[in-house]
Amino acid sequence: MKTIRVVFILLFCLVISANGFVSLDIVKSAGDNNNEVSKLIATANKIGYTRWVEFLLSSMPNADLVNLKADDFISYLEALDKNLKRVPWRDRINDNLFYYYILPHRVSQEPLENFTSLYADTLFSLIKNTKNMREAALKINSWAFTQMEYKPTSRWDQSAVVTINRGFGRCEEMAILTIKALRTVCIPARMVYTPWWPFTNSNHAWVEVWADGRWYALGGAELADLDNAWFSVPSKRAAIIKSIVYGRMKDGAEPIYKRDKDFTVINSTPNYTEITELFVGVRKNNQPVESTSVSINVYNYSSLRPVGLKKTDKDGFVKFIVGKTDLFVYGFKDSLWGYKVWRSSEKLQDTVIVNISKREFPDTSFWLYTRRIKKMKSKNSTYKPNRDSLKLLQHQHFCTINIVDSTLIETLTEKDKKLVRIFYNAKAKGKSFIKFYRKLSNNEKEIFIDYFNSLPPKDIVSSDTTGLLKELKAVDRSHKLIKEGIPDSVVKENLLSDRILFEHFAYWRYFIQQRYLSLKKRNIRETVDTVFLEVKNNIGENKEKGYFGPEKNPEDVCRTKTGTKVERYILIVGILRSIGIPAKIKWDYNGFLYWNSGWKEKSFDKKTEKEKEVYLSLKFDSDGRDITKKQRYYYDYGITRFGEYPDMLDVPIDTTDGRRIISLDDKPAYCITGWRNGYGDTYLRIKKVKASLDTTDVLIETGIPEKIRPGDLLVREYKGFDAKDYRIKDNELKTGNVLIIVFDTETEASKSTLTKARKTINNFPGKVFFFGFTENKQNAESFLKKIGISYSKVFIVSKEIYRTRWRMRNLPSIIYLKDGKCIFWVEGLFLHLSRLIEDFS
Repeated sequence: MKTIRVVFILLFCLVISANGFVSLDIVKSAGDNNNEVSKLIATANKIGYTRWVEFLLSSMPNADLVNLKADDFISYLEALDKNLKRVPWRDRINDNLFYYYILPHRVSQEPLENFTSLYADTLFSLIKNTKNMREAALKINSWAFTQMEYKPTSRWDQSAVVTINRGFGRCEEMAILTIKALRTVCIPARMVYTPWWPFTNSNHAWVEVWADGRWYALGGAELADLDNAWFSVPSKRAAIIKSIVYGRMKDGAEPIYKRDKDFTVINSTPNYTEITELFVGVRKNNQPVESTSVSINVYNYSSLRPVGLKKTDKDGFVKFIVGKTDLFVYGFKDSLWGYKVWRSSEKLQDTVIVNISKREFPDTSFWLYTRRIKKMKSKNSTYKPNRDSLKLLQHQHFCTINIVDSTLIETLTEKDKKLVRIFYNAKAKGKSFIKFYRKLSNNEKEIFIDYFNSLPPKDIVSSDTTGLLKELKAVDRSHKLIKEGIPDSVVKENLLSDRILFEHFAYWRYFIQQRYLSLKKRNIRETVDTVFLEVKNNIGENKEKGYFGPEKNPEDVCRTKTGTKVERYILIVGILRSIGIPAKIKWDYNGFLYWNSGWKEKSFDKKTEKEKEVYLSLKFDSDGRDITKKQRYYYDYGITRFGEYPDMLDVPIDTTDGRRIISLDDKPAYCITGWRNGYGDTYLRIKKVKASLDTTDVLIETGIPEKIRPGDLLVREYKGFDAKDYRIKDNELKTGNVLIIVFDTETEASKSTLTKARKTINNFPGKVFFFGFTENKQNAESFLKKIGISYSKVFIVSKEIYRTRWRMRNLPSIIYLKDGKCIFWVEGLFLHLSRLIEDFS
């Protein structure tokens, strides 16, 4: 023990002497990877990267510290240094731009990777002859377009390399790839996002790039000019827009929303829209209340979603810089709460007072109105990409990574279907997986199939064959240790899978099994108690993770001997799975569940297990019609608790027999539903619900509110639709139900809106006319086919026709006619289109 202590002291002294700054906390956070951290520091000091490494380590997330390899980091720094010395704009990059917007090795919560050293030369070759940073940024963005397309994925971030290998990603992953590519050629870039849109469901993330002395908005991997992306209009309607920066920044020209020791959040709202400085005062018995949690919230996905959260100062006030949209302002401290609906106005400054007290949250309903955007002038862009050429390159990339045709599945046996599905989801990794699979024994092949079929597709393409055989053998051992009689679905999802929550994915099972197999006892209850105490007594708890980096996986937590509360639960679940007990994280992340003739719960916050569950059964009524079978959690309704802020619960739901029976605890909760009009204004209904031992239905009123103002469903006055050029007769538009859809094949707004509503559009009880703004009919048909929309005929429309003749401003533009009368006309990103169609059809 004395020898170990001496070695550690010497190691720490080595780290300190290398640069004079690294704290003991950083070394401790690396756990048993501290030798790699020390090697990185020593090497950086030797070759002249000391300041760079100082900056990166000072804000590095624990998941990176425990997984970094010194040689990989040095190669990253060398590649960046090489490009910095050869780009023509190097003299225009000051220290602030370099350290905060070029040097950081990560953008968000994506896994650790070495993108820059892999692509430094490739990307430099694209921009070496460009005239300026602006032209270079567009070149890089075009390259990113050829590597991927937009497609929704699981909620945890994938790396830039995985996005390339997979060929698609959601908006944040598009931004991660583009930003890393821009930084690789030393163009300052950062991710910008709006946490939740106020006018439709969902949110969005994009890129800001520095050129010509200011920040420009850029749709990552989208073919549009700077400051001319599809979200230009939506961003003007946002409640708040934020930029995330690696490290703790000092005050500068931009307003700081939040400053942490490891990251900084900039309030970028003034870059996109008119703002109001909103001062919120909190009072109790007419006296100011310090340290009250104040959240500003918008309606999104069936709940009130916080887009800002701060604590009041000694005078009971807090300030937010927000856009011109209504907000639900909520204050909470020590079980006291209060709220106020803030109505936006043209004021540059406004004040709202929230009175807090201890009382029940009442059943209530109210409108939240969103900002209307007047006609915007089109920007004249000189950016004219060769779309056909870039799409051809994109197609060639997709052909390269898609080594398996998914249509083959229809002709195969069940076993072969599973195998083909694995290789299809592996994308660019498929060839190495096939080669690995062929060398396995028959028993190992069965384990391979079962293991990879238990993983989400994103984890399959993130996997590698290095260490895989060892992991498969550990999975097999876990399976052999399980008790008989456990349902196959429970085993697949909660024992075979190495995915537990949103943690850094890696092969952790062999390591954990070797370390903790001895904890297995005679029965499940005794084993769980032993594992629980082992983690509780030997793994320290960190209060919070910070913004950057993923959560740690079981091996990471074990190696660092610390973790957040959730990460400690992840370790417990990992140990239990490795020794043959199905387990998962509880729906509220405040405990874990394990299988013992049914799911049992355990938590650090509880001394005894909860033996009985209580239930909540909901029945939904819309204007006298029972619509319960149609209601989807998250999309149509949600269960929310009002604590420090409104928090939507991720609850388990039984939809057997068309009912909506929710497993909950006995604490009060609230069912929230919302109805949006044509502008995205929301009529909220909040009703208190309480779970009980029986399943008596609680009636929830939904549907169209009585007080709809004239014009709420029409973005502008409907004066008819002139489609004679397309041989569509007036009578066709004036008889029965008619849906007119005008879309842009190149924008995420059109793609997302129509993708979300494809089932409703395909089942529409009437005629549907499609008009595509694109270069040729084939593009329009391919667009609709790819997102799964059936069509009989598609027309091509020019910007001149849809803007001048049809008076449409933003695409998609959707008009619903019933016997010639316009029922609704909506435009732009509108992710609740299916609900609106169903309400009126």
